[in-house]
Amino acid sequence: MASVIVGVAWAPSMGNPIAWLIALVVCGLAAVALLERWFPFELQWQVRDRDFPADVAHAIVNLAVMHGAVMGFVLLRASVEREGVRWPTEWPYLAQVFLAGLPLDLSLYVMHRLSHRYGVLWRLHSIHHSPRRLYWLNGERRHPIHAALMAGPGLLVLGLLGTPAEVLGGWLAILAMHLAFQHANLDYRLGPRSYLVGVAEVHRWHHRERFKAPQVNFGEFWLVWDHCFRTFYRPDAALGPVGIEGDPVPHSYAEQLAYPFRSTRPARTMSEPCGLACRPSRKRSAGTRRNRRARHRQSRTSCCVAPARMHAPVDNVVLAVVVCAAKVEI
Repeated sequence: MASVIVGVAWAPSMGNPIAWLIALVVCGLAAVALLERWFPFELQWQVRDRDFPADVAHAIVNLAVMHGAVMGFVLLRASVEREGVRWPTEWPYLAQVFLAGLPLDLSLYVMHRLSHRYGVLWRLHSIHHSPRRLYWLNGERRHPIHAALMAGPGLLVLGLLGTPAEVLGGWLAILAMHLAFQHANLDYRLGPRSYLVGVAEVHRWHHRERFKAPQVNFGEFWLVWDHCFRTFYRPDAALGPVGIEGDPVPHSYAEQLAYPFRSTRPARTMSEPCGLACRPSRKRSAGTRRNRRARHRQSRTSCCVAPARMHAPVDNVVLAVVVCAAKVEI
């Protein structure tokens, strides 16, 4: 990571700083992938699973979006530049880069924490938490909409402050490499520095399987926010399984993009009223009014059975309609 920061510091002296930063990130990610093979934290995490093609797609898309954000930032800065708002361009370049990281990192912390509290945001964020293993590609496994929501407030602040695009690009390059190390299946320790920077040994606890356990260590780069808001957690215990209990998130990239927008209506229980499938038929039947009421009550009781899965299949609903209608006709 130190070599990446040194490489970022050289960016202003390059003919095309943005191209230099892109090449730096690509080489850095390849280095992390190789280090994982040599010094794994968990041997079973080295085995490719069904999520690997989707992880590659997420990385390509999100890194391209990151590059587009830098390019769009030039236009944003030009459109909102005002008098009285001045960026300290006289500072050394690397100091400007880390200064730009502060509002962006705070934005990521706040939105990250909200994403674990509210259902709509959680469904977008759950794609990042669903893998059953942690490795270098998990850092970019994010729904593009959620990535925009996470970074949006911080980018807006930097735009209003007049941050140069090459400064933002420098921080995003450091952040991309940090996320790869943060999620890497790499056995490394930073000692006391792990209380300040969100490295893998601390961030892994955020990916524990149980939903209540991951409400800790939200910081993307700096952990100062976790210390300030009392969400820092660094136990001396075995990690246990990671991922989401029940594996609700699909494995293909296209299905993961659509997953947050699918219906989440919970299954009916035995005590809940029947829905449309159990309504009585409008067709009149022979017999007295009392007998018709008795038959209707019997049909409601027989079809009010909770489905075994969260979302009942369409064929089960159709079957319920047929059964109800047949019993009313008897």
